[in-house]
Amino acid sequence: MKAPLYLVDGYSLIYRSYFAFMKKHLINPAGQNSSAVFGFFRTIISLLDSFNPAYLAVVMDSRVPTFRHEIYPPYKANREKAPQDLHDQVPRIESILDAMGIRWVVRDGYEADDIMATLARLSSGEGRSCFIVSGDKDLLQLVDERVRIVKSDKGTYFEADRNAVFAEFGVFPEQIVDYLSLTGDQSDNVPGARGIGPKTASGLLQKYKTLEGIYEHLDEIPEGPRKKLIADRENVFLSRKLIVLKDDVPLDFSVESLTTGDVSPAAAVPLFLKEGMKSLADQLRGEKDSLFA
Repeated sequence: MKAPLYLVDGYSLIYRSYFAFMKKHLINPAGQNSSAVFGFFRTIISLLDSFNPAYLAVVMDSRVPTFRHEIYPPYKANREKAPQDLHDQVPRIESILDAMGIRWVVRDGYEADDIMATLARLSSGEGRSCFIVSGDKDLLQLVDERVRIVKSDKGTYFEADRNAVFAEFGVFPEQIVDYLSLTGDQSDNVPGARGIGPKTASGLLQKYKTLEGIYEHLDEIPEGPRKKLIADRENVFLSRKLIVLKDDVPLDFSVESLTTGDVSPAAAVPLFLKEGMKSLADQLRGEKDSLFA
């Protein structure tokens, strides 16, 4: 059996790390905000220690608009612009990843989710499991016998499989796209059907299985939700186009190239000290050149 691939949803972790310290930002010796840097690498080091992955990559979002913006220009338009001191930390994070030898991947025009979907498909095709570290519910559509979503919470990891998805949302992974198409996604400005909430969406999908099944049986659905479904039918199917992940992003590397064989966490010690992060440096000090030797 081939060793599994671990993928880290880079910007998701960066944002979560930054806002975790909103009450009291961490400031490095140069007077710069370093909250995202610290939180990001605290999780990365924990991930290395907990799973000792043989294959690993951090996946980043496109820096330019994606094909979803072409389909629906208001896509993500409701998001507040990220603070500049968050953006300023991204190059420092990428530099530390480079120093450690951890591969980070970005492709213009594609979201990180699409790249992870592509790598998950390639992994499965090789008979390799894929574990995606992310709290993004869009990625739950990828869960199957080989793909799992791993959520981290203060160093503890929770693995979402098919049954866990159903327990949380009342639908199975293959229904997540249709579920989110009905409920919409406020964080991404995906419209959905106004007034159709999670409970109604999961109930409809449990009974009718798919969007098509729901719309083929409108006459069986109570008047309230039926009117909402009819009024927003166009938005529901537009939402599906936005939510479904592409798994054919052009990549110029193989899963095998994401090996951690040359990863050297100790190489980041000087950079952590420059950031004033003695606790992280101390964690890595004295390690072998590679945690994976």
